Amino acid sequence: MKASRVKARDISKKLGFKHCEIVDAIGFRGGLWVAWNNDDIKVSIMETNEQFIHTMIERGSDKIFVTTVYACPNILIRRSLWPLLRRINPGNEWPWFIRGDFNATLYSNERQSSALRTTSIDCDFYKWVEEMELTDMGCVGPYFTWKREGCESRIDRVLANAKAQSTFIDAVVKHLPWFKSNRCPLLLQLWPGMVPRSSTSRPFRFNAPWVLHDDFNRLVKDSWEHKVNWVENIEKFIKVLVDWSNTSSLEQLQRKLWFELEEVILQEDLLWAQKAKCDWYTLGDKNSKFFHTHVNDRRRRNKIEAILQENGE
Repeated sequence: MKASRVKARDISKKLGFKHCEIVDAIGFRGGLWVAWNNDDIKVSIMETNEQFIHTMIERGSDKIFVTTVYACPNILIRRSLWPLLRRINPGNEWPWFIRGDFNATLYSNERQSSALRTTSIDCDFYKWVEEMELTDMGCVGPYFTWKREGCESRIDRVLANAKAQSTFIDAVVKHLPWFKSNRCPLLLQLWPGMVPRSSTSRPFRFNAPWVLHDDFNRLVKDSWEHKVNWVENIEKFIKVLVDWSNTSSLEQLQRKLWFELEEVILQEDLLWAQKAKCDWYTLGDKNSKFFHTHVNDRRRRNKIEAILQENGE
């Protein structure tokens, strides 16, 4: 977006954001904004460049790295972006999302044109994605993200490393409706269907595995008073239950159950890979991130996020 730094900050505030990091446009080329509110998160700007803004988002002991990209349309200048992104790679210790306008496509079906000669895929971009072992998050909504005079392409996307995929299994990228622009807005939802809340306003949710705990029956008997009405009993029981759920024994039980679930899913994936005559035995043992990534990838593909009507909407 082409706008002065002062105007950009003013627009950001009008949109309701308290903080904004800006990379100025060079003429009509480039320009990046990253805006946020830090009510319950801490955002640190790790590095800026004319083609990207690299941020670290912290919430408690958790970290997420997000890199916002505007790759140069000029392939020679864009080529310098890929080694820079290799250098800032946080590895698979932390989730990493790379999002934005890459001005390049990965596959031939991502570009459609009425012209006799069209731009081919960017081999440097494709090679970088493969080397970094990144996965395209896919999309829900209109497939192409840019259009002009009979040309359409999917040059905007969200990429993720294996840690991001395993941490945010249900994450989804939505292509929003076109509005007064030749670009389609992208929305990355880490927890679809959930509105972020502060810990103080988070509603109570009963965790079914609690009933398996040996101490659960005792907790119910000790906290429930027969002479008190139902509403007061429920309110008291919820408070006691929340405090009780934070004990280390319950956390261990939850970790144990998640580990068992992942083992079952992993075994199922190995079986499918073998039936499909996949060379799974050359790609690592049962604990390799290859299979974890493919499990999460299949989950995402099998989810129905939207339905296409006959009228194309």
